[in-house]
Amino acid sequence: MARRVRSLSIALVIVLISSVLSGQQPKRKREPYVAPLLPAEQAWKIALPAPPSAGAVMDDHTVYVPLGDAARAREEETCAPASLIALARDTGTTRWTSPVPTCFPPVLTHGVIAVATGSEIQAVDPKSGQRRWSVTLERPVRAPMIATGSLLLVMLEGDELFGVDVERRAVVWRRSVGESGPLVMTADDQAAYVATNAGRVIRVLLSDGSFHWERQLSGELSEPAVDGDRLFVGSDATNGSFWSLDVRTGKDKSNSWRGRVFGLGVVGSAVKGDRVFVVSKDNIVRALNRGNGNQLWQKAAGARPLFPPRVLEGVVVGIGDAPTLSTFRVEGGAAVSTWAAPADALLQGPPLIDSPRPLKVSIVVVFLDGQVVGLRSTEMMLKEPALAPFTSLPGRVLSRETLPVDPAAR
Repeated sequence: MARRVRSLSIALVIVLISSVLSGQQPKRKREPYVAPLLPAEQAWKIALPAPPSAGAVMDDHTVYVPLGDAARAREEETCAPASLIALARDTGTTRWTSPVPTCFPPVLTHGVIAVATGSEIQAVDPKSGQRRWSVTLERPVRAPMIATGSLLLVMLEGDELFGVDVERRAVVWRRSVGESGPLVMTADDQAAYVATNAGRVIRVLLSDGSFHWERQLSGELSEPAVDGDRLFVGSDATNGSFWSLDVRTGKDKSNSWRGRVFGLGVVGSAVKGDRVFVVSKDNIVRALNRGNGNQLWQKAAGARPLFPPRVLEGVVVGIGDAPTLSTFRVEGGAAVSTWAAPADALLQGPPLIDSPRPLKVSIVVVFLDGQVVGLRSTEMMLKEPALAPFTSLPGRVLSRETLPVDPAAR
């Protein structure tokens, strides 16, 4: 028996030594991918022919920016829309200008650019800027539109929400929401969610515009975020409150989520998988467990947040005043990099952000003074080290060989 145990021990030692000698190493845990959005370099910078009248939108090839009439805007002390300009995304060059005036960001849907022009919605061809069709409304649009499925959701002056079918090019339903003050909206494939300054949240079904539920919260509500069975919304009440609501009922998803308090008012949130990322006016970005609301990490945002965060693969993007963009790892919250806008430059709408691609512009920033900047990821530039002259010849010096002397040849 002892001989058998000794033989097994020797065999095990031989196997271990063979593994080491053959170069086998224990498997390492694969590092999660982090989209290299930042650091970024400036690909182009242009000056618009007029200041922007609203935030911009972009697709894979083009950036669409509403322009205003600067002189008239100063006189009237309000938005004075004039036209829409299309810029090449990778170069910033002008592709076309169309006389479509708007005070709200355009919406890309079903192969057209939907633009709210007073009491009309115009559909513009993205390639040419030519008008394709239009829908006339009863009153002017008063809030940014959103697209979901075949519907364009449009809030008119007063308190009515319209559902416009872009395929049928017609209003298919209308619904009073009982609020004429400021509001923000989001939507999924089933319903629209309206959050008001008066603290109300309303779920409106897309099928017919009927109310599904409404919930009275407290404070001035931030832009809601919907993901699956949850609706997340924050406010400035009680130094910053945040709720996770069941989209089917409007009730708190769990007691642990009910109106939890932050340092100051909530600016906005974003959801990715099992995590919810929240930015608040105490200049903090937080990661919360989606299930129970427990805080996973918090980091200083580095700037006063101006818009809700964005989440790309493995990275959270904070949007503030200085620096303008800050990125943090989804896992653990470690700071990755930042990008700072020129001094005293004010944003016109949130920066347009896409996942970084090799050699491509992934960020476009529009400023109130008419400057527009296109940025591309430095890690996606695939740059090779600069050529440098050799300080010495490569290789090694060989000694001079001497041929052996053949005695027979003497």
